[in-house]
Amino acid sequence: MDLTEIVADVGLSSAIQAGLHRSLMSRPAFGNAAAIEAKKASLTADIVHSELGKYLVSKWAASSGGSTSDFNSFRQSVEFSVLAKYLTLKDATFAAPVKEALFHEARALGRGAFGAVFLSFKKDTGSPMATKKMMKTIIKDKGSIRDALHE
Repeated sequence: MDLTEIVADVGLSSAIQAGLHRSLMSRPAFGNAAAIEAKKASLTADIVHSELGKYLVSKWAASSGGSTSDFNSFRQSVEFSVLAKYLTLKDATFAAPVKEALFHEARALGRGAFGAVFLSFKKDTGSPMATKKMMKTIIKDKGSIRDALHE
């Protein structure tokens, strides 16, 4: 690895650590109060086996002295409301189509035969990820549709 690659890696690391500037972020699409209440009503005790459910029920049990197996008491807690709120956000996120406007491209990471890879951040969460942009004209010209699909 030469010096330019090391400097590029340091720049990438600091770009990821810096994250997305607050002015570029958008508010998460939490549901309205009616949607959150409907989600609360639909939740069963099985939800405490999810990663978020386990975390919130253990946090509730530690702060209230309750038992992690007492779902009916957990349903009355603030943590249960938080769980319903984030599950409503999850539902809205999965239902919405993925669009370029949901992401902010920070910088190019590399180029390939069919396009380029970019460091991007999801605007509502600030999560870093790599996105690949493929050029349709290049793929068609090379007759490499099958190869592009494998990428």
